[in-house]
Amino acid sequence: MKKMIFFAMFVLFPMMANADCWQIRNEDARNMCLAKVKGDPEYCWHIRNEDERKYCLAIVKSDRNYCWQIQNEDKKRECLALL
Repeated sequence: MKKMIFFAMFVLFPMMANADCWQIRNEDARNMCLAKVKGDPEYCWHIRNEDERKYCLAIVKSDRNYCWQIQNEDKKRECLALL
């Protein structure tokens, strides 16, 4: 279900999602949104929280190795479940 929602928001409607990202006030959440929408890991490097940054890189690059580096066990499981 999550993958279907991700596909709909970030593949089918990228222009709409991109515009919505800029309305997010939290910088880390905005950068996560932009990284997912544009598929550009450069935005991940601007995320301050290290676990969130690694999660972002894992999702954008589709690389499970970043998931294994996440310290928070819940976030690590979520990351691994998506990839």
